[in-house]
Amino acid sequence: MRPCQTGYIDYDKLEEKALDFRPKMIICGGSAYPREWDYKRLYTIASKIGALLMCDMAHYRREFPLSFPLCPAAAPAPA
Repeated sequence: MRPCQTGYIDYDKLEEKALDFRPKMIICGGSAYPREWDYKRLYTIASKIGALLMCDMAHYRREFPLSFPLCPAAAPAPA
């Protein structure tokens, strides 16, 4: 079954595309994805291509302390 059918992020495919396109920034996070994010894997992918990893953590502050060391940039909810 393909990831688009399971709803899981295909981190191998994400890494493949990141190596192809070499973006300057990878954005992760978002409350619409109901599963845990693999911040360590995303950080590894971003580091491999020299990209900044940004976490959109506006709606789930409970996870933020876990992701903060791996995401040098973050977009928190406004106070």
